[in-house]
Order: sequence, then C-alpha cells, then structure tokens
Amino acid sequence: MKTDKTTPEQRKLKFAEAGILFVLILAVILAVGLKVTSHNDAEPVVATVEQTAPIDAAEARERIAAGPGAVEPGASGSVAGEPGVQAEAATPVAAAAPRYDDSVAAIDIYRDGETAYFDRDYENAVDAFAAYTGRLPENAWGHYMLGLSLWKAGAPQEAVPALQTALELRPEHVKSNLNLARVLLELGRADEAKPLVDAVIAIDPDASGAYRMLGRIAHALGDADAATAAYTEATVRDTTDVWSLNNLGLVFIEQGEYEKALAPLARAVTLDPGIACFQNNLGAALERTGHNSAAAVAYAAALECGDGHDTAAASLARVEAMPESADSGPVDLGVLAAGFGVEEAPTVAEMLPVESIAAE
Repeated sequence: MKTDKTTPEQRKLKFAEAGILFVLILAVILAVGLKVTSHNDAEPVVATVEQTAPIDAAEARERIAAGPGAVEPGASGSVAGEPGVQAEAATPVAAAAPRYDDSVAAIDIYRDGETAYFDRDYENAVDAFAAYTGRLPENAWGHYMLGLSLWKAGAPQEAVPALQTALELRPEHVKSNLNLARVLLELGRADEAKPLVDAVIAIDPDASGAYRMLGRIAHALGDADAATAAYTEATVRDTTDVWSLNNLGLVFIEQGEYEKALAPLARAVTLDPGIACFQNNLGAALERTGHNSAAAVAYAAALECGDGHDTAAASLARVEAMPESADSGPVDLGVLAAGFGVEEAPTVAEMLPVESIAAE
C-alpha cells in the first residue's frame, strides 16, 4: 500500500486549486450560455402579420353585391357614361384579373384603372378600382369609377351599391347622381331613379343631361306629358342635344302626333346624320304624314349608317312601293330642322332639301 506523503498544507492547496478550476469551468459554461442567450435576443422578432389580401374582380362583385354596407367605407377623374336610348352590348366580368399587392402605390392603381376604363378594358378597370377603394375607402372617386366600370362590364346590379357609396361620401356629386339614375333606369327601377335626377336639378339646374334623364324616366313610367315637357326643356337648354331631340320625336310618334315629330327629328338628323335610329324614326314620322319619297330617303340613310337597323330595310321596301299622299304637300326638312329651338337664321346647309341632308 502506497503511503500518502503529502502534508496537510499540500492537500489544502490541491483542494483549493480544484475549487478554482471548478469555478473557472463553471464561469466558462455560464459565459457561453449568456452569449447564446444574448445572440438569440438580438435576432429580429418575426411576427405573423396578416397582409391585406389583393382584391380580384370576382371578390369585388361578391362584396359589392351584398349592399353598400359590405363595401369597406371608401386621383380625380371625370367620366360620364351616356348610353342614350340604345345601350351598347355588355360583356360579363371575367373571374380572373390582375392583382395588386402592398408594393403598388394607390395612385398607380388608380391610373391603371383609369387607363383600362378609357381603353374599354372594363374587367381590369373593375379589378383596379376595387383594389383602390380598399386602399382609400374614403375617396368618392374610387367608388364612382368602380361603379362605372362594373356597369360597363355588364354588371349593373353590382354597380348600384358602388355608386351609392360614392354618393354617401359626396352627396352633391352630379355625375354620381346621374349615372346611378342611368343604371337604375337600365334595371327597370325608374321610380328610384327620379329622386336622383331631381336632386341634380336642385344642385345644378343647368346640368348637362339632367332634363334628358328626367324625360327618359317619365317615358319609362308611361307619363308622355312629363316626358315631352322634360325633353323640350332639355332642347331649350341645349339646342344640340341630339338624343333629347330624337327622344322627343319618338314620344310624339308613340302618341300619334306625327307632324309634331318631324321638326325635332329633322334637327337631330341634321346635327348627327350618322345614327341609324334617328334616321329610322324620321322615316317613320315622314311615312305617317304621307311623305313617302322623303321617308324612303331617311330609311335608306338608316341602312347606310351600318348599324344593322332591322326595320329600315323592310320599311324602305314598303314606302318605295307606295305613292306620295295627294294631300301631304311638300316638306322642307331643312327649314324644320333650323327652326326647332333655334333663334338664329338657318344656315345654307340646313336649308338643303331632305335628300342632301340624308346624304351628308
């Protein structure tokens, strides 16, 4: 057995050294642990933040169709659609559309939408303005343009709440009132459209198109007297309003007042000879007043407009086979056109006979 020759002092020294070593090792372990903890604390905190989802055309339709309350509350532009009596054929909104993430500025989205609208790319216009209203829900222009885009894209029912939201934000906006009235009229809701036009006239009695819209609403509601009064007022305020002139003539025809229809229709054709329904309506008024040769010229002009007016060809064939009425007398459409709602003397062009007017 080996004898331990260390003295008590030496054993105490070794024990102290071991203790110091232990402390040093413990210190190293703690230091490493602190360093790891410190490093972890310095890492960026990664939080799961839900981003605003891009709004595509299909989603916009679903949200808007539920009513104004479903649209999140809320670049300027100025667009006033005027379909007249004959609206262009609508195309359905596509389900797929470009998306706008948070990296795209709102003003750029608006510009995209406006460009698409004026290019008649209404599907992408819907997508852009839906995204824009999500970004800037208090901007009435976004809702206004969204409503117009939906209407033109073939979704008038969905356009209604968008235009209503625009009016909630800007009740005095004339074009929102008028275009909402047009959409409601297209949907067969003429009674709802009338207060909107009345509001426009109260705001701006000289607003372009307001009295024409009032006439269209009265016409749709079967009130011929009110329609006549409104269209007449429109033509007094704007003697070049061809659609009011045409619509007034049409009301006279429907009421059997064919002589009264001649002057406004002659003026509409003089101002814009290239619209088939103007020429066809004039032909109908001329035929019913016994001016068959003049009616034939008008019907032929309707066919030349290239709008595919179905009734004009049959009407032309009919009047060409008919003799002129003995008691109809001559008709000078140039004089009629120049004299309707115009104070100044007619021009030489307006005094030309019907054949020259129709050929212009």
